[in-house]
Amino acid sequence: MASYHSYLAKAWGLLLAAATIAALCFDGGYWLLTTALVWGVAVDVERIAMSLLLPVRTPDVKTPGRAWRLRGRWRDAPHAAG
Repeated sequence: MASYHSYLAKAWGLLLAAATIAALCFDGGYWLLTTALVWGVAVDVERIAMSLLLPVRTPDVKTPGRAWRLRGRWRDAPHAAG
């Protein structure tokens, strides 16, 4: 399992915490829970995109743009003969 630690995933964790507190403590906020679930789908799409962009497992990639730059760096690097 890749551990990208993306900004969207971190925001999703905060959104899930806020949605849980709102749903349990304030007898409402279910719209916030729905928003958190939709955000989670977006996070999974981002993770899939980064996995497809990166040729090897790479930790701590914060954005798909960073994954794209890493892919370009690996593509342009000379390969070791072996």
